[in-house]
Amino acid sequence: MALQYKQCKYCGTIFQSTGGNECPRCMKDREEKFTIIKEYLYKNQGASVAEISNETGIEEKLILHFLRDGRLEMVVADGSLACEKCGAPIKSGRLCRKCSESLSRALGSVLPKQSKPAPQKKASYGLKSDRSDGLHVDISKRK
Repeated sequence: MALQYKQCKYCGTIFQSTGGNECPRCMKDREEKFTIIKEYLYKNQGASVAEISNETGIEEKLILHFLRDGRLEMVVADGSLACEKCGAPIKSGRLCRKCSESLSRALGSVLPKQSKPAPQKKASYGLKSDRSDGLHVDISKRK
């Protein structure tokens, strides 16, 4: 198997890729920042993106990236994060429930049928899904 090298999409460093688009140093840095955000939200449930950014020093763009990845979820979908297909306000991820279900149906109609549907794993990143875990961001909360 040939080695594959890529340029990190964040710092521009050339690195030996294991499938990702970011170098190990940037990946570690982003995970450390996520841990800081997570710890802040455990202590300050429902904090706004601006508040998290001001208190932790982590740029809002990265916090919004974690929301898009589904690693964080807003308390209320206020339009700061929109479905990439229809533009409806969403709390987390890239698509609203309606568009996600529509895409699933469309893919299901073109993919070969399986005899038994495989169990789907939800990416949890070690997070609980209930609202008491403190990992929800309140975008509507303003200082």
